[in-house]
This record gives sequence, structure tokens and C-alpha cells, in this order.
Amino acid sequence: MNTNNISQAFKIIMFAVTAIIVCVVCVVAIKTTNEGKAMVNAGTTQVKEMTETYANIDLASYDNTNLIGSALVDFIQEVISEKETVCIRVITRSNQSSSPVAYTDYNKKLNSTTKTLEGDSTSLIETDVNDPDYINPNAQFTGKVYKDANKNIIAIEFTQMI
Repeated sequence: MNTNNISQAFKIIMFAVTAIIVCVVCVVAIKTTNEGKAMVNAGTTQVKEMTETYANIDLASYDNTNLIGSALVDFIQEVISEKETVCIRVITRSNQSSSPVAYTDYNKKLNSTTKTLEGDSTSLIETDVNDPDYINPNAQFTGKVYKDANKNIIAIEFTQMI
């Protein structure tokens, strides 16, 4: 066999090996890219879920939380001053004895049936001790959070503990 033929055969084999290596590298690159896309999509989903969970973390913290009346009054004033899109519903002990149970909405009005907001509330925080809507600064209130279909907090209901 001629050295020229061996040299050409060696070049063909080297070309074939190089072609195979390039194909393997391309397959690995494509597979890695697809796995990377899947990881990015999973990460995006997790970030979206965390954002939904923590978007209203300051409001969500009132769910099943006890609050004294003076802190509740401060919270209502803060929500009103910051013009947040949330209803603060308060059910005092005096209101619990009425049938149906009476309540006062602050900042926004909540439709109890549809659980949707229906405009601004004109309720002022009652300062007359004899008024059934008076929030006793020493009383304990338990919060309950209401969310809409998009998981946005639309209302927090505070009920005076008996």
C-alpha cells in the first residue's frame, strides 16, 4: 500500500471522527438548551407563585390574627391614607347581636354576596362610646382575609372577640 493512500485513508478517518464529535457536541448542546429552557420555565413559575403569595404579604398577615382595637383603628387610618384598594370590615360586639349581623366597611365597600368591591366607603371611625360601631381600643379583634378570583386581597374582616 502506498503512503499516499494511507495518508488519504487517515484523513478520511480523521474527518469521519471529527464529524462524529461535532454531531455529539451538537446533540449535547441541544439537549442542554432544552433542559435549560425547562429549568427557566419552572423558575418563572415559582417566581410567579411567590409573587402572588407575597404581593399582599402585609395584608395577608392579618388572616387569623388577633389585633387590639387601638391597632385596628391605626390600621384603618393607614389604609385610608394610602388609598389602598381593600375593604376593612369591622364587626363590633354590639353589631354581632343584631340580626343579620351588622358591620361597618372602611375605605371601600364589599358586596357580601359576590365578594367584590363596590366603590368607596364614606364611613368614619366612630368616636362615640355609645355607638354600636365604636371600636373599643382595648378589645380584641380577629382578622379574616378575603381574596378575589385572581388571589388579590380585597377585604379584611375584623370581628370583635366575645
